[in-house]
Amino acid sequence: MKKIFQILLLFILNSHWNSWAQQKIAIKAKLIPEKNSLFVQQKIVYKNNTNQSVNKLIINDWNHSYSNRKTKLGQRFSDQFVRNFHLSSAKERGNTTIEKLTINQFYANWCRIDDQIDLIELQTPPLKKGESITIDIEYELRIPDAKFTKWGVNKGNYYLKDCFLLIAKNQNGVNLQYSNENIEDAALEEIENITFEFDIPENYKITSNLPLSAPTLFNGKNCKEFQFSIEKNLSFETFLNDKMTVETNLYGSRINEIQKALIIDKIINYFDEKLGASKEKKNNCITG
Repeated sequence: MKKIFQILLLFILNSHWNSWAQQKIAIKAKLIPEKNSLFVQQKIVYKNNTNQSVNKLIINDWNHSYSNRKTKLGQRFSDQFVRNFHLSSAKERGNTTIEKLTINQFYANWCRIDDQIDLIELQTPPLKKGESITIDIEYELRIPDAKFTKWGVNKGNYYLKDCFLLIAKNQNGVNLQYSNENIEDAALEEIENITFEFDIPENYKITSNLPLSAPTLFNGKNCKEFQFSIEKNLSFETFLNDKMTVETNLYGSRINEIQKALIIDKIINYFDEKLGASKEKKNNCITG
């Protein structure tokens, strides 16, 4: 059960990290199983709440970090002797293809940063404090094999985290440029409101740490992190106490379900006592 403790720690700590809410996001994502991909239509309403004028944004495209053995992620895998990544095919590694990107309905200038191709530099009209723009993006996510990080496609099931395009945090007028290095520490602007509408085949079911408002529609407020599991047979169990709902497919062969529930309850109560109430009332824990 050590893994349950570690993953719950990660999610609960993340839920206490506050930031300015600067954006509203709406995402429509269609799963294409035969290609192991998602076709995404995404709208971002971004408001400059900083005291500095903004004329560019950095967008995290961490899914694209799998596309090349020479990315920061590929280099880290090399340092960790993760041979299966360097021996993998391009199809297994995944990538992101951006088909359309506009600001206020006009085509925008953007490029991938040379030595950090999982980061996109987007030129914007000059934005003073309080001014907003609307960004529309259409792109295809080729999902990497889950054998590299436990996130991705695994036997026809999809475990998604940090794969959608999200605006990097602006700190003191500087756009933070953090590439994916498999340390699960994305520096992102907090999202005031985000909706996900999924189009998935009938033989799939979906679960998330975000609240469900319809069978395939999720909505989150003041959040930074979200995960989705799209499976043919749902593997998640639900544990509920008076503070939080935890959905998990973590398992322990040496304990029964009652013992598992008691352990999760103790962990939630411990963090509630030491850190205060979490902003998130639901968390997912996905096993590797």
